[in-house]
Amino acid sequence: MAGIGFQKARLSVFWVREVAVKCTQIPLVQLTNRKSELLEHLLTVYRDVVQEAVDYAIENNIKSRGKLHERLYRELRAKYPELASHYIYTAFTMALGIVRSFNKRRKSGRVRKEKPEVSKLNTIMLDDYHLFKVVEDVLRLNVGKSYLWLPLKPTEFQKRILKNAAQGCSLSKKGDRWFLHVTYENNPESFKPEGVLAYDVNEKSLDVLVAKDGLHYIHIDLSEVKHLHSRYQRKRQRIQKLGLRKSLVKYRGREARRVNHLLHEVSKFVSDLSLKERLVVVTENIKNIRRRIDKGKKLNRRLHSWSFGKLNFQIKYKCEWSGVPYLKPVNASNNSRTCPVCGVVTSLRGQVFKCPSCGFEANRHLVACLNILRKANSNVPSTTPSSANALDEISQEWLVATVKGLLKREGEPNVRKCEVP
Repeated sequence: MAGIGFQKARLSVFWVREVAVKCTQIPLVQLTNRKSELLEHLLTVYRDVVQEAVDYAIENNIKSRGKLHERLYRELRAKYPELASHYIYTAFTMALGIVRSFNKRRKSGRVRKEKPEVSKLNTIMLDDYHLFKVVEDVLRLNVGKSYLWLPLKPTEFQKRILKNAAQGCSLSKKGDRWFLHVTYENNPESFKPEGVLAYDVNEKSLDVLVAKDGLHYIHIDLSEVKHLHSRYQRKRQRIQKLGLRKSLVKYRGREARRVNHLLHEVSKFVSDLSLKERLVVVTENIKNIRRRIDKGKKLNRRLHSWSFGKLNFQIKYKCEWSGVPYLKPVNASNNSRTCPVCGVVTSLRGQVFKCPSCGFEANRHLVACLNILRKANSNVPSTTPSSANALDEISQEWLVATVKGLLKREGEPNVRKCEVP
């Protein structure tokens, strides 16, 4: 491709492969009254232990598990003699996680209380065979001086996972049902990247730029996600006016399921493409973007329903599960307002970016992808266009996310004339 070159796999940013972990939820068979009362009592006592650990850690500014165990374990062991000791160990782990999250939120001014409350905690953390063991399809739970046998309802896939379930599990209550959450790992084969995939998450689209022997731009229309949020918001408002609040839960579940289905289709496409083309994935860091949103009630509601965090999370964990390397997110500052040719920062109006210095003109989402690529890999400057005319040589593709999957739209967009919405 004249005007645009690409130097393979000379990445200036290194990544660390992490073990890919997933969690599956296995329901328990309907419990008898006696077993249900025993579990309720265990959850109540466990909640009290976590609350006492949280209060002690906050008051004494304890951040390490070793110090908390040294100062508080004997006191709690004497106070709850019938409770298995390993429940106190897991309670310390859960309490310190709550404290770290609370301190982080307190520094940013997002808490109103002096210390966190765990009155609504509905999860019991299980660490190893001291607390639980799965025998065939039955969970053996340690409840102090005896065991409680709880039958499970696993699928065939979950039965294979249960054979290796030894740690990282938890028992949680949702409504009147109990569930066992089991984590399992995957260690996929690694590969040497042959290119880079940079993507930009927007309210109505996911824009992908593949740099491998040239540039390939993919615009994925996510307008259906925004439409679902708006439609169900109007339904909820009508229900609230009629006073039928019990129907809100039904519509909330429908909205979440349909939005999640669309996001899974898009994230699966990105991870599969990265694995097939042997690409390393990178995006921009927009984690705390909601803190800057203050544009009126109507616009705030619309922007706060934007599912950018969920989409980023799905893409990342699916890439890790497949063995696709994932780079640290780059700085999101001015990515759609900086000219990828000369570096001039300008203001934007609509979807068109036009550089007042060199005349470069393109869709703002494509410009953002080019700048993400440039920031992630400073050793590959030739992946950006050397002139405004070089953009004509980028291959383009336009996909639409629907309930039936990703469909290719007829009449691919011309990104120079900014026909991409």
